Amino acid sequence: MRICLVSDCYAPRVGGIETQVRSLARHLATLGHEVLVVTATGDGRGVGVHRDIERGVRVWRLVAPIPFGAPVNPWAGRHLAAAIRGADVVHVHHGMISPFASHGASLATRLGRPTVITWHCLLAGVRPIYHRLVPLRSWARRGAVLSAVSAVAARQVDDALGGWGSTRVIPNGADLAPWRAVAQARPRTRSHTGLRVVSAMRLASRKRPEVLARIAAQVRERGGPPVTMDVFGAGPLGPRLARSPGLRVRGAVSQERLRVAYADADVYLSPVIHEAFGLAALEARAAGLVVLARAQSGISEFITDGVDGILAEDDDALIETLDWLRRAPAELRRLLDGARAAPPYDWADVGERVLEAYRLAGVGARA
Repeated sequence: MRICLVSDCYAPRVGGIETQVRSLARHLATLGHEVLVVTATGDGRGVGVHRDIERGVRVWRLVAPIPFGAPVNPWAGRHLAAAIRGADVVHVHHGMISPFASHGASLATRLGRPTVITWHCLLAGVRPIYHRLVPLRSWARRGAVLSAVSAVAARQVDDALGGWGSTRVIPNGADLAPWRAVAQARPRTRSHTGLRVVSAMRLASRKRPEVLARIAAQVRERGGPPVTMDVFGAGPLGPRLARSPGLRVRGAVSQERLRVAYADADVYLSPVIHEAFGLAALEARAAGLVVLARAQSGISEFITDGVDGILAEDDDALIETLDWLRRAPAELRRLLDGARAAPPYDWADVGERVLEAYRLAGVGARA
């Protein structure tokens, strides 16, 4: 099957969509499909059309002279249409506002190609007017299969559709085997007292890392068994967070280094609200950590509240839960035991759901 993945953002940019699209492309290539990624993200070679092959995946970078290297290209139509015409199925990966992906979705549906569109975002406050910003109702009328990476994200796309279609859930996938190895190697008996908390995120406002600083300070003020909090990642808020008492900012590290840190931790803490899925939290959950997160985020997709993690309604509940866990080792042990079970988001599971969406779009009749 010839598969064309369209995304504004792609590696070497770092982020959820970039990671997911590259991971999906490589997985589909290992299954024997011919995969082409078309993106507006450059790789440092400047303006132009750059064609490469990366680990069995063809990549077309359609780079325009846009300030600050933003992944936008309003002049990409000719090359984008050529890529779409040569595909058996087009899979568009959409953020809240993704002009390049929107262009690809409109071209694919107008050209009558089997099309799947996946939203990797929460639409939040723009839902009532989203259909005016993005022509998703037109895409639905032309037969595109609409999807989102979690149930909470899918409900918001459905609201924007206003009854013009329904949105499937195609969750993010990952190679969870290295993280599961961490969980399987964890001893049943903890080797330390107190509570060891970790988090991994981009240190930017949307991820709310400043909430981690407030939690660390308030938990510290309450006294009781010790709590250590390490946050891994980099970003504009890093220097400010590094001055926060009780919070250790470790910087950006490799996944191998992150797995070492997780092997000696108890809880993964995520303060993010507007998170459509939460791949970093999924990796921590696969590593056997108890995930503590906001109930409104897409992390709720793979956490069973009270079994392998805790879903809190607000930030104060995050603080109360951490304080409770450090004083209730038996309850922490119960949750850690619950987190030893593998979450079903490996590519072996998610990949089949992707292919099912391709078949629903009509690829079998046209390939």
